[in-house]
Amino acid sequence: MNMRLALSVALSLSLSMTGCSSEPPAPVDAGTDTTTDSSSLDALEDSSPSDVVPEDVSADAVSDSGDTSTVPTSDWTLRSIGDEGVLQDIFALSTTEAYAVGGSRIIRYNGAYWAAYGDLEGAQLHGVWASPELVVVVGDNGLVAHRGVNDLTWTIAEVPTDANLYGVFARSETDIWVVGDKTTILNFDGDAWTVLNEGSTTVLRSVWTRPGSEGNAGVWAAGSQGRLVRYSGDTWVSEQISASNVTLNDIWGSGEALFAVGTEGTISMRANDQSVWKGQPSNDPKKRDLHAIAGFSHEELFVVGDAGTIIEYDGDKWNIQPVVGPNGVAGNLTGAAYLPHGQEGAWMAVAANGGGLELAEAGWVDMYTKPQVDVREMDGSAAAGIWIVGSKGLVLTETETGWTTIDSGTDKDLNDVQTTTDGDVWIVGDEGRVIHVNAEGEITNLNVGVPVTLNGVALGGDSIYVCGKGGTLMVASQEDGEFSPILSGTPADINACTWGGDGSLWLAGAFGTLIRLPAGTDAESITSNVGGSLNAMASTSDGVVIAGDNGVVLHATEADVTQLKLGEGIVAGGIGLYGISHHEGLTYAVGWKGSVLSTDSDVLEAELAPTSAVLEAVWNDGQRAIASGRQGVLLEKTEEN
Repeated sequence: MNMRLALSVALSLSLSMTGCSSEPPAPVDAGTDTTTDSSSLDALEDSSPSDVVPEDVSADAVSDSGDTSTVPTSDWTLRSIGDEGVLQDIFALSTTEAYAVGGSRIIRYNGAYWAAYGDLEGAQLHGVWASPELVVVVGDNGLVAHRGVNDLTWTIAEVPTDANLYGVFARSETDIWVVGDKTTILNFDGDAWTVLNEGSTTVLRSVWTRPGSEGNAGVWAAGSQGRLVRYSGDTWVSEQISASNVTLNDIWGSGEALFAVGTEGTISMRANDQSVWKGQPSNDPKKRDLHAIAGFSHEELFVVGDAGTIIEYDGDKWNIQPVVGPNGVAGNLTGAAYLPHGQEGAWMAVAANGGGLELAEAGWVDMYTKPQVDVREMDGSAAAGIWIVGSKGLVLTETETGWTTIDSGTDKDLNDVQTTTDGDVWIVGDEGRVIHVNAEGEITNLNVGVPVTLNGVALGGDSIYVCGKGGTLMVASQEDGEFSPILSGTPADINACTWGGDGSLWLAGAFGTLIRLPAGTDAESITSNVGGSLNAMASTSDGVVIAGDNGVVLHATEADVTQLKLGEGIVAGGIGLYGISHHEGLTYAVGWKGSVLSTDSDVLEAELAPTSAVLEAVWNDGQRAIASGRQGVLLEKTEEN
């Protein structure tokens, strides 16, 4: 068991023992949607909730014995929908669009947070370049991949080399330059990739092209042995611009000025086309390795490197910059970018172990490259794939090249998603937001006409039903998207709406509210026999299953409502369940502090999860289960055949 899981187990068990040593907390009656209302969760936290864990596992055995061989292991694997703990390069187009790569993962920044932008499984990526229309990444074994602005997946390019590729830069989408091992220089002219140079022992780490130049002229590449490669007019030539034991990791220019940085604190500069390369004093007494340059002009640039090294050049001298951090103070910075926005751009640096730094008023502070947003719900179908939605307009979908974020067109919180067997996707959120993604990936932003928070969406026949705060229930044709209100039969907040297997539209919400609309007709109030909030719902063959506060899971049919039993050792008090999934008899419910319950009968059993984060969404298809929640945590489990 890894340390993170061991600590999570110890924390969960500690909380469970605390809860078992006294009277359990009183049931919490959340009058608002507990999946979005942090005040109700704060109330639970203040009441010292008990986690869902087996009673017979001793916290003392975990924390005191030092023997982790008896600690139970989890069937769930912790994933990331941001960086995976390794980053190599960053490229920015603006303060609302930047890309970074590391390992096999590409991530994208939208001005508010970073999130996954695809995954080339098994790859080792080193460089990234982007334009408003295209993103290009390069890596080991001759890997070049690209993705158009309207594409959901990455395409592997056919290139005439198997050399490891490290640097990429371009003048346009039809003039792309890539460099790597064996002094390899590749160019894409809009039709095909061509090897223009290859064969020596120099490993080229970076390439840069001067704006306004054409062809081979104006292309510079830097790499090992302190060497620079350029085109002399009729051939590619190599010249020594620093000590032969230095690897130059990056090259960048502005006007006629050129800068190269590398190992042992090396900074080399050429002021103009007529001058020679000269070493620059970095003013770093430790001469730490430097990896990247980010610049606005030749009088305003930053160089970054190992152990949190950041050096500013003001056109006259080089100055070591203080790093506030606090967590990224000593991280090895591998990439840097200037994010242009007129004269008020931003600066970022990414770190070898993920995360990074950004320049703020207080100085260089921690930058998080995993989404600092909350996942609210997920759904999937064979035709549409799996979709995730969350706060600040988060929309992710799983493709053949990994999880990828897409532009939802809003920064409002998105609270529910439903997919269809035809490949359509419907999403709802705050301020009456409704988003439709058709099977071709085209996104349409709609609105119900009133700025109400929508918590749920249900699809029945040719209609789409949405529900939300204050008993809101509305319906529209999927064809025209014109919404009109329906009497829901309650003024309470509706947290979920689902078409059940009995052919009825079901609503669940605050104060144990449960309502059934047979075939979408008049609402019938159903006695749930619970007082806490009902937070999530999923369809079954004969009705629905519902998850709520205090560990409640209900099975509701036309005939009756029954509460599923909790397995031995599960303490219900204080456990809020915020997500539920059902597929052919297998049910999962997730919630407070990493709680995961499952059943294929009428008794819920606790599963150990490698996180203490609040889980708000879960999906399963009988063979695979995915759970997610606060701060973008993502868990995955594959059932044994």
